[in-house]
Amino acid sequence: MFGTIIMYLLTSIICKIGETGLNAKNEQALNDVTSVMKWIFTPINSMVVLGTLGNVFGKVKDKIIDTSKAGKRIIILLVIFIIMLIFETNYIGGFIQSLLG
Repeated sequence: MFGTIIMYLLTSIICKIGETGLNAKNEQALNDVTSVMKWIFTPINSMVVLGTLGNVFGKVKDKIIDTSKAGKRIIILLVIFIIMLIFETNYIGGFIQSLLG
C-alpha cells in the first residue's frame, strides 16, 4: 500500500512536469486529462518497480542471493525506472498538447 502511494506521488510529479508550459484553453479539461494519466501510469509504474523490488527482497530473505547482488539489481532497476519516467514525462506532455493544444 505504501509503495502504491509513493508511485502515485511520483506519477503526479511526472504529470505536473509534463504539463508545464502548456497553454490549455480549458483548465478543467487539463485537470481531467492529467487525472486520467495518473490513473493509467500509477499501476504501470507499480507493476514494474514494486513487483521487481518484492522479488529481489524475497530472494534476499530466502537467502537465494546475497545483499551485494541485490543492491546491484536495485540500482539497475532505479536506472531503468528513471529512464522510464523521462519517457513518461515526454509522452504525457505530448499527449496533453495534442489533445488540448
